Amino acid sequence: MEWDPLTARNMIMVRGATLTDVPILNTNEAVSLTPGAVVGLLASGRNWFILGRVTVPGTPAAASALALGRTEGRVVHNSESTNSTAYADLATVGPTMTVQIGPSGRALVMIGAMVMWGDGGGFTELEAYVSYAYSGASARGAGDGASFSPTVSASINVQQGSFVDFIGGLPAGDYTFTAKYRVSNGSAFFNHRVLVVLPF
Repeated sequence: MEWDPLTARNMIMVRGATLTDVPILNTNEAVSLTPGAVVGLLASGRNWFILGRVTVPGTPAAASALALGRTEGRVVHNSESTNSTAYADLATVGPTMTVQIGPSGRALVMIGAMVMWGDGGGFTELEAYVSYAYSGASARGAGDGASFSPTVSASINVQQGSFVDFIGGLPAGDYTFTAKYRVSNGSAFFNHRVLVVLPF
């Protein structure tokens, strides 16, 4: 099967004949189709329709199909602090989780926390950062470009929020996602830490 995930244009071989741009009956499953996939077809008169991807129970392809669109989430309620200016773990690591990224290579990642003033380290305010790292078939460290980063101070000493990030182009496989933390100066406490990953 040839497949364009942006337009759903396709080419399917059936008993040596080529069918082009066959309509899809189950468009919800279309995001799991990939070039080379084996699909089930329905014939109605002279018309053909794609029913969906064929998967054999107990195989990696079946596990990938079942994992698609499954949201995973974790929360750590412990209030813990850091004074690290580089991304690091807190005393209780995470939240952390392992999820399966399917053939689409895409996921939405949401991170969030309640951030509380600790000590400005001689300054009247500080920026606290909540980001995430992942490892698996490919890896990326935590970074400010994918972070929730409130400013807290002695007068505005609590901020709560979240950040949603899209990642794409990942090779299919299992990935471990872990929340990471840092401050610009001084120290801050992080509580009600949330990490959610939605492969799609």
